[in-house]
Amino acid sequence: MVSVFFTITIFYFFYTINNNLTGDLKINGKEFQGVSERFIATLAVFFNILPFIIYMRVRKDHSMRGVGIVTVILALFLLVYYYILDNNSLMLIKTTFSKEIFCAIILLQARLQEICMALY
Repeated sequence: MVSVFFTITIFYFFYTINNNLTGDLKINGKEFQGVSERFIATLAVFFNILPFIIYMRVRKDHSMRGVGIVTVILALFLLVYYYILDNNSLMLIKTTFSKEIFCAIILLQARLQEICMALY
């Protein structure tokens, strides 16, 4: 659960900063137009390396495995949602089918973590 919470928090943090800086910041005389949500989501998943490194240093192998599994699942979700289905925004989920997929992936992540914790 730590890695899911961490990823969502980082995504929200970067998303908020991006929205606050869009149009207000000038770089070389041009207004900052912001970065894409795909890039923010990719950074959020990438920052899952921080809990992984922390668990590695305190030698919590099972926690490392859980973070690794969740990171792979989140990366696959990112790949499918943004790049294969070619969606531009997670905040504007358009169809109920997409909402169902999103909810199913969240439940699957929680279930996989429970299974990993039960096995070890």
